[in-house]
This record gives sequence, structure tokens and C-alpha cells, in this order.
Amino acid sequence: MKFASRLSPCGPLASRVPTLPCAVALLLVAVPFGVSTGQAPAATSPTPPRAGSACYAPIRAMDHSEGYLFLEDYGARVGYTQALVSEMRAYAALSANGSISAEFRAFLATQLAERRAVYQALVEGAIWRGFPYLDGSVGLIGIQQTLPNTQYVLVFIQDMTEATLGIDNIDISYDAGASAALEDLDGAVDTLLIVQGNIAVARFQLGF
Repeated sequence: MKFASRLSPCGPLASRVPTLPCAVALLLVAVPFGVSTGQAPAATSPTPPRAGSACYAPIRAMDHSEGYLFLEDYGARVGYTQALVSEMRAYAALSANGSISAEFRAFLATQLAERRAVYQALVEGAIWRGFPYLDGSVGLIGIQQTLPNTQYVLVFIQDMTEATLGIDNIDISYDAGASAALEDLDGAVDTLLIVQGNIAVARFQLGF
């Protein structure tokens, strides 16, 4: 299974607060990871932010209401990409069957290419406050809990590009390629399931 994580440590910010140094950003939260006001436990996090970089992670602050709308959009896109990847996996599984005809395999490859185009458009169309957020440039966002609580729930935003999920070079037009694609798509399905779980945890922590 191919899996590569591309997380830009200082992606574009469209925050209501200025960019903060790492130490100040951490003081904003000032709680250990894994508790109700912190990041989801590392065991369920698809890719943790890199420590030791110039900026620990970009902090994008949202109030409670905006956070609700954002998680609705993020969750819907992840759900749709899950469906698309599952379809692509089904085509790869059929193509990996050595007994199918060349014509049917070519048809499956065409169907998979169409799903990939939809997937790419879905990821590229994920824009919030004028910035893309599924390309790996965001990292962490902070969503404020209900007032008067000023704590933030940290939500890690997964890089959903095909290259990061390891499905950018899949080719099901021949037996070996279909078998390799099947393994890569299995890994993508697993990653997206983890992302959905993390969204559910964040929604629970925020009372959505």
C-alpha cells in the first residue's frame, strides 16, 4: 500500500486572529492532546502535525456557528469521496479477475477514470474563506466551544489529494495494475474511515 503524508506546516491563513508563533499557539489551547479541548488521540489521527517545524501547525480560528457549517461541509465531502473510492475499488476488484474480456476491462478503466475526475473536482472545490482546505495546506483548525467557554477544539484536516492517499497512479487496464490498484484503494478507504471517525469525535466534543 502506498501512503504519503504531505502536510504544509504553515499553510495559508484566513483566520480572524493573526498568525501566531508556535509557543503562543500552544498556549491558546494549553491542554494535552486527546482530551475534550484538544486534538483527537494520536491512535485515531490519520496524520499528526509535524513538530519541530517553523510553525507547529497553522491555527485557523472559527466560532461555534462557523465551525458547525465547516464540519458539515468537510463531513459531506469526506462521505462523498468515500463513496467514490469504494466504487473505484469495486472496478479494480473486477478488473483484477483474470478471466474477464479485454473489452470489459477497458470499460471498467473508463468508469474508474470518470470517478477519479469527480473525486479531483470534489477536493479542488473544497474552499473555505477563499482558501482550499483539502490540499494539505491547513493542518489544524480551532473551533470555539459554546460561549462563554473560550476553549477551542482542535480538528486535524486531512490532505485528501490523490497523491497523499496513494491513488494518483492507479491503472486497472491490466491484471497486475488492477491488483496493485486494489491494494492502494484499500488503504485510501481505511484512511477515509479514520477521517470520518475524527469528524464524529469533533462533532461530539462541540455538541453538534
